[in-house]
Amino acid sequence: MKTLPSNWSRINKRANGRGNGWTDEETGALVVLYLTMLTLQSDGKLGRPTKASPSMVSKASMVKAFMLDTGRSKGSVETKLMNISASMVALGLPTVTGYKALANRSKGLDGVVAGIVAAHPAKVGAS
Repeated sequence: MKTLPSNWSRINKRANGRGNGWTDEETGALVVLYLTMLTLQSDGKLGRPTKASPSMVSKASMVKAFMLDTGRSKGSVETKLMNISASMVALGLPTVTGYKALANRSKGLDGVVAGIVAAHPAKVGAS
């Protein structure tokens, strides 16, 4: 008999179109990642690394690492990042270039973003 992966019920629920909501931990981690991108952007270090500028960090690599950690799809992560942009706009805060604010974010996301921004004020630079 085959052994199912430890996250099988979560995978199965996603495959069936149910239970794919974001956990508080996932949302919080993605907001922190967004704020890290914002800091890198304001420092001029967010972009494609090249031989001339090897210290650059790409958004794609950060999204890919998050995907590997959470099992979320690229589309799911990028949509949530755009929802975070919408919350940032609603809060009067700067946004990461390339993540257009979406109007259909969850009702509680603004509060989550505001709380994490309050805990990490140094990550919200002017951009």
